[in-house]
Amino acid sequence: MDETELSAIGLDKSPQQQVAALAQLTIDQGLDGVVCSPQEVGLINGLASGPFLTVTPGVRPVSTSVNADDQRRVMTPAEAIAAGSSYLVIGRPITQSSNPLQTLKDIHAQISEPTP
Repeated sequence: MDETELSAIGLDKSPQQQVAALAQLTIDQGLDGVVCSPQEVGLINGLASGPFLTVTPGVRPVSTSVNADDQRRVMTPAEAIAAGSSYLVIGRPITQSSNPLQTLKDIHAQISEPTP
């Protein structure tokens, strides 16, 4: 959600403030992790004092035929891993591919490449 959408439901916070508040509540309650945008992984990991899982949907391979509008705040697999994501959710780029196995191999190659 963006700031306009949060305001429409009565929350006068930025998306980052809302994510931080919800993540802190999760941490304080002793849960193991959250599902979040890969764009908030760094913020969330900064709040946790120990191991904390981040499951991140909205991960899209470098080249994908999935409608760009299906997720607004995306990262590539390599970017999500570099941001600190624990688990990547990459559904539609694989399931909607004409060659799912090759798409999966391509994703694996993208995240297996050494970072410069």
